[in-house]
Amino acid sequence: MGMDINISYLMMTADIISLMLLGTLYFFLL
Repeated sequence: MGMDINISYLMMTADIISLMLLGTLYFFLL
């Protein structure tokens, strides 16, 4: 149970980080 929660949390943080990186790249390209 704990492992599943940790994996889902890591996936969420990875998605947020990727979104932030895409946002910064988009901002700099504009």
